[in-house]
Amino acid sequence: MENYPDFLKNVSFFRTLPDSEIYRICEFCTKKILKSGEVVFAEGSRGQLFYIILAGSVEIVKNYGQSDQDRIAVYRQGQCFGELALIDDFPRSATVLTLESSQLLCIHRENFQKVLQESAVISFSFLKNLTAMIRERTDNFIEDLKERNRNLERAYTRLKREIEDRRRAEKRLHHQAYHDSLTGLPNRALFLGRLQEVLRNSRKSKKHDYAVLYMDVDRFNAINDSFGHMTGDQVLIKIAERLRNCLRRSETLARFSGDEFAVLLEGTADADESILIARRIKDALKEPFSVNGKDVHISLGIGIVPGGEKYSSTVELLRDADIAMYGAKTKGRAEFQTYDEALHEKTMDLLRLENDMMGAVDRNEFILEYQPIISIKKCRLAGFETLVRWIHPERGVVSPDIFIPIAEKTAYILELGRWIIAETCRQVREWLDCSDAKPHFFVNINISGKQFLQPDFIKNFKEIMDSAQVPGAYLKVEMTESVLIDNVDYLADVLSRLREMGVKVALDDFGTGYSSLSYLYKFPIDVLKIDRAFILRMGEEGEKDLVPIIISIAHSMKMEVVAEGVETISQFHRLAEYGCEYGQGFLFSKPVRKGEAGRLLLDGSENDLCIWPGMLPGKYCREEDRSDEC
Repeated sequence: MENYPDFLKNVSFFRTLPDSEIYRICEFCTKKILKSGEVVFAEGSRGQLFYIILAGSVEIVKNYGQSDQDRIAVYRQGQCFGELALIDDFPRSATVLTLESSQLLCIHRENFQKVLQESAVISFSFLKNLTAMIRERTDNFIEDLKERNRNLERAYTRLKREIEDRRRAEKRLHHQAYHDSLTGLPNRALFLGRLQEVLRNSRKSKKHDYAVLYMDVDRFNAINDSFGHMTGDQVLIKIAERLRNCLRRSETLARFSGDEFAVLLEGTADADESILIARRIKDALKEPFSVNGKDVHISLGIGIVPGGEKYSSTVELLRDADIAMYGAKTKGRAEFQTYDEALHEKTMDLLRLENDMMGAVDRNEFILEYQPIISIKKCRLAGFETLVRWIHPERGVVSPDIFIPIAEKTAYILELGRWIIAETCRQVREWLDCSDAKPHFFVNINISGKQFLQPDFIKNFKEIMDSAQVPGAYLKVEMTESVLIDNVDYLADVLSRLREMGVKVALDDFGTGYSSLSYLYKFPIDVLKIDRAFILRMGEEGEKDLVPIIISIAHSMKMEVVAEGVETISQFHRLAEYGCEYGQGFLFSKPVRKGEAGRLLLDGSENDLCIWPGMLPGKYCREEDRSDEC
C-alpha cells in the first residue's frame, strides 16, 4: 500500500475522512507507471479512473494535436485529476499527457462506488466535497472565461491598434512613394501618373486642353558650391513654397529631381494661358531669397509644351518639355520658351554637335586665333587674347557662341580648356624662340568657371607652364564676372596662387554681370576689361558715359584697363584722353591665325613706332604708314 494514505489525505474529497475510511479506499487503489509524453486519456473519451500523481507531472491540453491547441494547466506530485469519472461516464473535457516519467495512483469508479455504498461517512463527505469542488471549479471556469474574455478584448484592442498603425504606415509609405521628401511636393512618379491619365482622357474626349511647364533653377550649382548643399536644400524648399502659393489647386506642381520642377495645367484654353502662368511664376520669384543673411536672386528657366494630338506617351511630352526648357536657358536667366518643331530641330542639331564635339581635341579640330591687344599710349602691339575656334569636318567653322555653352554643359570644357592652356604656352614658347630680342608681350587665356573649381587646376596649370618653359609674366588669365560668386574664398586662394606664379588676372566683360565693388577688393585682380557695350555708348548724345568712372576706379585700385570692342578712331582718341592703357577691337584687327600673329609680334619688336597708322595725333608713325592725322 506504500504511502497511498498520505496522498489520499491531500485530496479535497477525502481530507475530512478518518484514517479508517482512508485505508478502506486504499484497498481499491492501483498504481500506474507511464513514460514521458504518454497520453493518460484523450479529450472526449469516456473513462472510469480517477488519478492522483504520486511522482512526476502531467499537462492538461485542450484541442490536442490541432492548430488551436491550448495548454490549460500543469499538475505535479500530490495533485489529482479526472474526479468526475468517480460519478459517471462523462466525456473527458481535455487531454492529459505526462511531461516526464510519472507514477499515478488510480481509483476505479465501480470500486469507489462500492465504498460509497458501504460507508455513509465516505458517501456524505464525498458528496459534500464534490459539491464544493464543482462550485469551485464552476467559479474558476467562469473566472477563467472572464479572464479569457478580457484577454480577447485586450487582443482585439491591440489588433485594432496594429491595423490602424499599419494603415497609417501604408498611407505614409504611399505618400513617401509619391511625394518628394525635401519639399513635400508630388514627385516624378505621381506627376507621370496624373499626366498619363490626362493623356488618356484627352484621347477619348479629343480635347487637348492641357499643358506642361518644365522648370530648372538658373545657376543652382553656384548656390550649392558657394553656400553648401544644406543651404541649397533650404533654397529649394523656399522655391517650392513660392511656386505652390502662385499656382491653383487644380495645377499639379511636382519636384522631379535636383533643381527641376514641373507643372501640369489642366483645362487651359490655349498656349497664351500657359505663358501667363509662366509669367506669374517669374513674378513670384522676383523678390530675393534670404540665404545665410544675404539676398540671393533666384530665377527659373521654363519650358512650355501645350497639349497636342501627337502626344501618345509621357516620354514624348517630357522630351519636348526638356527641349523647350533647354531653349529657355540658352536665352538667358529667367526666360521661358514655348516648344515648336523649329526648336526641336535646333535642339537635335545641338545634340548632334555635342556628340561630334566628343574627341574633337584628339582629332585636332580646334585651333586658336589671337586678337591683338594694343597699347593706346604707345600705339603698338602689347599682346593677344586667345580665342578658340572649332573647324568641324562637315559644318566648317562653328561659332564659339554655339559650342562653348555645349562644352560648359557637358564638362567637356575641362578637356578643351586644358588643351587651350597647353597650346597657348606652346605657341608663346615658339614665339620666344623665334626672336633673339625676347620681346615683351602677354597672352590672355580665357578660363572657364568650371576649370577654376577643379582641385588640381593650379597643379595642372603650373605643369603645363613648366613643360613649355614659359615664364608667368607672359600669361594672363581672363575670367567673367559670373565666376566671382562661386566659392569666394576658394577662388580668392586660386587667384593668389596664380599671382605667385607670375600670372596676372583679368576680369572680363566688367559691368555686364554680377559686378560689385566689394569683389574688386576681395580678389587679386590686375586688369579690368570694359565690356564693348560701354565703349559703344561713349560720346553718344543723351547717354551717360561710365567709362571714365570705371577707369578711375580701376586706377585707384592699381589695376590696368582694357577697352573691348574698339571700332572707331573717335573711340580710340577718347580712350586715350581717359588714360585707358589698352584697347582691342576691329579697329586694330580681327582675330588672326598664329602665323599672322607671329608676324605682327616680331614686326612690333623691331621698334617702338606705331604699327597701326593714324591712331594718335602727335605720336611717331613709320614714314610709310604716316597719315594726315599723324
